[in-house]
This record gives sequence, C-alpha cells and structure tokens, in this order.
Amino acid sequence: MKRALQLIKKSIRHNLIIEECLTESYFSNSLAYLLNPKSSNNNVDFINKFAKLIANKRAKDVNLHKKSNTIKAGRNGNGTKYGKFKFANSNTVREYHLSKSLKNTGNTNYCDLIVFDLDSSYPIMITIENKLFGDVDKSQLTNYHSQCEKKFKAIKTREYVIIGIEKERPISIKRNKNWIYISWLYDIQPIVDNLSQRSQRAKHFKNVLSYLHDVYRFAQDDKFI
Repeated sequence: MKRALQLIKKSIRHNLIIEECLTESYFSNSLAYLLNPKSSNNNVDFINKFAKLIANKRAKDVNLHKKSNTIKAGRNGNGTKYGKFKFANSNTVREYHLSKSLKNTGNTNYCDLIVFDLDSSYPIMITIENKLFGDVDKSQLTNYHSQCEKKFKAIKTREYVIIGIEKERPISIKRNKNWIYISWLYDIQPIVDNLSQRSQRAKHFKNVLSYLHDVYRFAQDDKFI
C-alpha cells in the first residue's frame, strides 16, 4: 500500500490532495471534527453512529471482553447500551498527553484522540489510535490502555479503538481483548457517505475517503507493481 501511494505521488506531484490529505494527521483531524458536536451545530449524527459501531464490533468479536466499562449493543450482558449516551456536550481532544510513563522511564505518550463526555448519568471516554498507514504496536496499546485505565478509572465507560485501512483486524492484535478494530474504508466511510451533516469539510473528507478507497483497490489488484 505504501509503495502504491509513493508511485502515485511521483506521477501526480502537484496534486495537493495527495500531499495534504493522505496523512494520518489529516485523518485524525477530520475524525475529531466529525466527533465534536460543537463543530456542527450540535449535530451528534456521526458520534452516535460511531458509538453504535463500537458496540456492534464488540458484540460480534468473541475475542473482545464484555465488561461493565464497555459499550454494548443490546439489553443483555455487561456494559452500557450505546443509545444511553447523549454526546451533546462531548469533546474530542487531539494528541492527549499521558504525562507519566508507567515504568517511570521519563517517556511520555500522546493518544491520537480521546473523546470525553462527562455526563452525570452516563460518563464515557473513548481512546482512539489512528493507524492509517502505520503498524500496530502491541506494547504501545498495552501501555496506553494501562495508563488510561489508571488515569480515568472514575469514568464509568471506557472504550479503546484502533482505526486502520485494512478490512480485517490485524493478526498482531487478534486476541487483544481491550482494543476494538475499525476500518477507515469499510466502517468509517459508509457512515461518512450517509451523514446528515453537509459542511464543506465533511464533504471534502468524504471525497478523500472515496479517493483512498480507489487507490486501495488498485493496490490490492497489483496494478502498481
């Protein structure tokens, strides 16, 4: 996939959509924008669908735990049903700083995004790692999970999400019980395609996702080799 994108960049050197939009930073910023109701006149369409996606993913994957701190899809079992969350006052933070290393090495960590909604009845936080083109680091995920669980243990619902480009969950985290895997192309794109929000920024991100999906299909067909 990386090789395919490099070849496209060489052939369309002056196309700004390649240089500015096919980056993890752009995708994280766009996701933060869509998740934040305040950026779209209190429109919670996307974040509601995102929470429902998390619930369905956790319900269907036998490797994921179903504890009381998770989002659930139905009435039965542990956790809080996704429909209970209002999200109108939620806020999404980019590059959230986890200030202290667990092993006291002096290193610090930055989560790509964290969604906070400290509603008095159903408080929730969702930690999100964007792995658009990067590899999934198991030790990083373990570290982030441990730090967030310690730091935010007072928040009732705590979810952890990785977003990558592939359709299927990476083998390296196949048995990770805490982190849900979501695909930019096969999970996020269908939500964006059917959003009620009509801002230019949302429309632009929709076009970028469509473009990336086309590139991905070509790469899968070995048309860049």
